[in-house]
Amino acid sequence: MRYFGVIGSPIHHSLSPLIHNFLFSYLGISAHYDKFDIPSPSLLASTLQSLSGANITLPYKEEVFGLCDEVRGFAQEVEAVNTVLCRNQKLCGFNTDGLGFWECIKNLELKTALVLGAGGSARAIAMMLKKQGVDTMIYNRTPSKVDFFLSRGIGVLETLEVKEVDLLVHTTSVGLDGKSLPYQQEKLQSLVSKAKYVFDVIYPSQKGIVGIDQFRDFFLSRPKTAFLGLSSQGMDGLEMLLYQAFFAFEIFCDGQYCFEELKALFYNSLK
Repeated sequence: MRYFGVIGSPIHHSLSPLIHNFLFSYLGISAHYDKFDIPSPSLLASTLQSLSGANITLPYKEEVFGLCDEVRGFAQEVEAVNTVLCRNQKLCGFNTDGLGFWECIKNLELKTALVLGAGGSARAIAMMLKKQGVDTMIYNRTPSKVDFFLSRGIGVLETLEVKEVDLLVHTTSVGLDGKSLPYQQEKLQSLVSKAKYVFDVIYPSQKGIVGIDQFRDFFLSRPKTAFLGLSSQGMDGLEMLLYQAFFAFEIFCDGQYCFEELKALFYNSLK
């Protein structure tokens, strides 16, 4: 039996165990995936080394980047890790957030984007948008966190004011409680009204989702996040969660299963 998990704090809302355990079970893989609420960065290394692999969420994606013995692919560019393999006590880091996000919005016609926040998810999203030729800016209230973006040619807004933008993306942790907004509501409402498309990395959650049947009902009738409540239409982060999980599952299984195969398998179970 191999053991995997999602590491962060808070972590109670995460649906990652349901996704991975469904795939392990369906494919007959002897493995189990759990949640690990880690209150202190000092516990990260020992927790990671006790597992075969893990996903990393708020607030540790940048911290884990520095703990890895090796970092591959896109994670090197964004200096943030959301997927880790542990072999022979060596940690190898990857980032599937950028690909998971792009799968959600790749069919939109985009020239400009504004990303709210400057953490690990914001790095992956902004860098992926830039790689795809989208003129991308970020806004964050903590000046010390914007240096990464400036050094990579991503512009930084000093105030929450734009004339218009094709895509507005919210990546801060504010809103995990289901009701809070990251900035003053009137300013956000004005900003949302100037965007063609709105994306919230946060996804709604609820207690009692323990199987694929409960997930199916929730997936089809889930409420809006607080941020998306400001928009007449928009996309939450639940499908991004699924897509990045499928890419991570590829890594956990050494490429034995591909993204499209895993996506089809999981979505067919929701019908």
